[in-house]
Amino acid sequence: MKSAILFIFFFIFGCFSQGIPHLKVRNQESKALEIGKRHVKLFLDSIESKNEKMIEKLFNTTGADQMHIPTLIDMLQGFDISVESANFNKKGEINANLRVDGIVPGVIILTKTPNSPTGYQISALGFKTPRGTSHLEFTMCFIGLFWCAIEYTIKWLDSYKI
Repeated sequence: MKSAILFIFFFIFGCFSQGIPHLKVRNQESKALEIGKRHVKLFLDSIESKNEKMIEKLFNTTGADQMHIPTLIDMLQGFDISVESANFNKKGEINANLRVDGIVPGVIILTKTPNSPTGYQISALGFKTPRGTSHLEFTMCFIGLFWCAIEYTIKWLDSYKI
C-alpha cells in the first residue's frame, strides 16, 4: 500500500514539476503577444516622431531599405496598427498577426537580436490583399522590407479605400 501511495505521489510530483502543458503554451502566447505589442508601439511612436534611427533598429534591414524610410514614415502617418495575436514558432521567432486601421490583416515575423530595444527585429512582413470578391491573397516579404511596405500601403489605399 505504501509503495502505491509513493508511486502516485512521485508520479503527480513529476507531472507538476514539468509544468502544466496548456499553461506553458498560454504563458508563451502571452509573452509573444506582449513583445509584439511593445514592438509595434515603438514602431508607431517612431513613425509619429519621424525617428528614422529607431525604425532601423526595429527592422532587420538592408542598405537599400534605408533610403525608403522617409517615404514609409510619410505614408504611415495616422495609421493604426494593432497586434491581434502572437505566438512563438519552432525557430524561436514570434509570428504576430496584425490589423491595420482595424481592417487590413497582416503578419510580421520578429527575430531575436540584441540590436533592438525589444530584443527582436521585424525580419519579414506580409499582408493579405483582396483579389476578386471571393478570396484574399497572402504575400510575405523578407528582403527590402520598406519597399514592400510602401508597395502594400499603396495597394491598401486602393483596395480598402482607406
